[in-house]
Amino acid sequence: SISAANEIIDPDDDGEITVSPTSTTTYIAEVTYTLCDGSSLVETDNTTVTISGNKTWNGSVSTDWNNANNWTPVGVPVPSNCITIPITANDPIMSGTTDGVGYNLAIENGALLTQQPNASLTIEDAITIESTGDLEVGDSASIIQITDVNTNKNDGSARVQRKVGGVNYLDYVYWSSPVDVFDVENISPGTPNFAIYDWTPSMANGTAGEHGTWVNTTEDMVQGKGYIVRGLIGTTITETAEFQGTLNN
Repeated sequence: SISAANEIIDPDDDGEITVSPTSTTTYIAEVTYTLCDGSSLVETDNTTVTISGNKTWNGSVSTDWNNANNWTPVGVPVPSNCITIPITANDPIMSGTTDGVGYNLAIENGALLTQQPNASLTIEDAITIESTGDLEVGDSASIIQITDVNTNKNDGSARVQRKVGGVNYLDYVYWSSPVDVFDVENISPGTPNFAIYDWTPSMANGTAGEHGTWVNTTEDMVQGKGYIVRGLIGTTITETAEFQGTLNN
């Protein structure tokens, strides 16, 4: 029998009902026919909707992303999996030889996902980081998103680190931001603002037949735009700039 509390009524009376279960669920379709003698005939049919695309980090064994037993259900994520990182005793760490994959990624409050230098993570769709969640992307580590979605959301922290060795006070380094709304002055907090520039192609540089010149700037870095900053001074990690914000796709 079907309890009234679990009954789903066809809203349009068109014989079609859409369901979106969060776990594997069996549904029973029931059709009642009224016969010409006034009696009723009831027909039922069962349909099971199987949910198999989720992977949740449990960290029960270690911090190793590549250990199958650290995931529920057991197994390292594949490209079709929706990945959830909750708060656990062992936060996941992707080593420098790891090439992680998934369909989308959600980092919940209190959880931290660390990509060590040279690790890569390819996500088909969106990345979401809750308000106290944290994603740390080490130097030379990468995040690749396949679909051009505009639904990345982090109320929490996405921190992308890039290391530059052997830079002195007078050297200029070329930069572009991997995150949204990042102040170019925060790349190197000790660099004076007169030593920060972007390239403006619409302005003549004074040479016949050539257009464009470096212009002093202090702004939130524009996606896909290049900047030069003198030195790498006053960063919290030696010779490393850390970009923090919502990941650009």
